[in-house]
Amino acid sequence: MKNYTTLPEKYQTLQYRQSTENFRNIVKETYPALDPDSWVLLTRLLYPKREPDTNNIIVDGIPELLLKKFSQEVQALEWSGYNYTTNQARVTLEPNWPDHIKEAIQSERTKLFDQDKVYFITGNRVTPYRQYAMMNEIKRTIPMLTDMPQSQTWLTYMNTLPSNSFSKLIKENGPRTLEKIFSLEEDQEHQWHVFSGIVDTIYQSYKPAEHSVRLVPGSEHHIGLLKREVRRELTNGWHEMDLKHSQLAIGAKLWNVPSVEQFLRKGGNMWNLIMSVTGETDKDLIKRCVYGLMYGAGKKTLEGRLRENYQKFAGISFIQDLFAARQVRLKQIEKDNGALNCYGQFLSVSELTKTMPLFKAKLSILAQLSQAVEMKLLDPVLELAMQNKDDHGFTIMLYQYDGLSIAVSEPSRVEYWKNKISIAVKKQANALGVFTGVEWK
Repeated sequence: MKNYTTLPEKYQTLQYRQSTENFRNIVKETYPALDPDSWVLLTRLLYPKREPDTNNIIVDGIPELLLKKFSQEVQALEWSGYNYTTNQARVTLEPNWPDHIKEAIQSERTKLFDQDKVYFITGNRVTPYRQYAMMNEIKRTIPMLTDMPQSQTWLTYMNTLPSNSFSKLIKENGPRTLEKIFSLEEDQEHQWHVFSGIVDTIYQSYKPAEHSVRLVPGSEHHIGLLKREVRRELTNGWHEMDLKHSQLAIGAKLWNVPSVEQFLRKGGNMWNLIMSVTGETDKDLIKRCVYGLMYGAGKKTLEGRLRENYQKFAGISFIQDLFAARQVRLKQIEKDNGALNCYGQFLSVSELTKTMPLFKAKLSILAQLSQAVEMKLLDPVLELAMQNKDDHGFTIMLYQYDGLSIAVSEPSRVEYWKNKISIAVKKQANALGVFTGVEWK
């Protein structure tokens, strides 16, 4: 497909968004002044990417002149400029849509799997040929090289998975996933936005994270961005695993925290311990706080998350030991002007301070060291997958930092591969001196 707009490249993929013909006709009749760039901006507003905290619609890269023109000729908008102090992108408030457009939007969300669809911007019919051309165009633009040699093999593998694996998944599990989204008490719109984009574009890709060996989702329409319960509906039939207490175990090893290592060696569950001491019942919140501590979160950040439970959290001896060890490690990183990661790559403070303050450079290196161990723990799984691509093997379908989802070709061999993967990761963990292992969900 040719470029439809003069707007930045990240907006080109909006031309692949689909709708029913009826919905497009309602929009076209309501807004007769639409030109190609205005169609793209309207698509962004109707299929929004939002700021997590404010729910405002992100329109970074959209020129001020287009916003003014659109607001005058199409639909009134209120928008902000780019905030250079906080690095916040340009955003718009939710437009005050006419009532019939609001009703059409709500109706459209139930018709995600209607057969008679068009591409929303162009009005062209969705056909197998056009979908094939679309996927080839998306594949052409995805990154295949990274500055981090440790993650190059991962990037190549994940970005060359066959697209029919995902189209089959959507066909089999799509309707039940949509039902799950509609049953959510909160975040329905965002989850629908992510999922509908997956349905429209199908192909899943990754890109290198900045200053890290990690890979991150290559677009805003990625399975990894779905809430856990929604993702598990869509990926029913895959097998999900993660590394138990991974960042905690890695930090205890890298920062030399014997108390935490001993607790994990004995099979202790840190999340249950913290929840019982603090009275906090949200396990995901506890994890975010501990991982925040691992990556440099300060007292103010943690107090904001835990509120009245913060003092109990801060009083736990393991937390105190981790915080003290973190401070020692940060001082050592500054003294040595960096640190060597588990792949033998030196991470330089001086290099990072060319683009960020010293304290951020130290925290970045602290995180990068842990993330490198995290990836190295999973390297044996990638090796197994690459060695067993035939009908008797398995495929890594989803990468999520300290976890993976796999598809096994033969159902009778699921337990075989689960056991094989668990053993391989445990062997690697032992070699690295990290007290973790695989948990299957």
